[in-house]
Amino acid sequence: MSILATHSTIFIDRYSIKNNYFVEKKGDFIDVKRVESISDINKIHFFLLGNRLETLYMPSAIIIVEGQCDHKYISRLMEIHYPDSNISVIPANGDSRIKEIFNLTKNLLGDIQKSPYKDRIFAVLDRIHGKGLTASLESMGLPKENIVVWNKNGIEYYYPDSVLQQIFNSNNEIVIENDVVKMNGLEYTKNDLVDLVVGKLTIETRLPDELKKEFMVLIEPHVSI
Repeated sequence: MSILATHSTIFIDRYSIKNNYFVEKKGDFIDVKRVESISDINKIHFFLLGNRLETLYMPSAIIIVEGQCDHKYISRLMEIHYPDSNISVIPANGDSRIKEIFNLTKNLLGDIQKSPYKDRIFAVLDRIHGKGLTASLESMGLPKENIVVWNKNGIEYYYPDSVLQQIFNSNNEIVIENDVVKMNGLEYTKNDLVDLVVGKLTIETRLPDELKKEFMVLIEPHVSI
């Protein structure tokens, strides 16, 4: 067995993606995690090994989301529903950075209005977001119809009812207080809950109507099904 540690994209195994690993140091602890998906590969390229056009591998679509929970959930949906497509889901880590991420993507792709990616870049926002954000994105070249704004404030409201019922043993609506999601006397942090949710998703899971009609329908024309 040979092990190569590198900061270069040249040596990434693109054919057997599970031959790649993340190595991350947090304080005195070192965590090693196997790459499990195309989304993980995109994360390595976009955030760890440089923001260059070639590192995007020309995905079918680029989806910019607000936070890590949005990223985990939407990435898993893309993997399940469009397994043969390369879709890059990029977490901005807050709505304040969505313009920055979009601007970076736009600079990589050149003139967005003339780019084949004009209709393939999407931004997904909570109902409550920075004032003027949608107008700014439009002025920067992102088509209005490619900006998804949820009617409720939080991706947690768009988890499948059947999955939430399994987790909370109730069909009531969740209550979100800061970073905690509550229902039926049980509570989870947002990050813990999304991990539970994505672990239960299958191709048969019925998705919320708004998620399908306002988001999935936008992605479908750009993926190979």
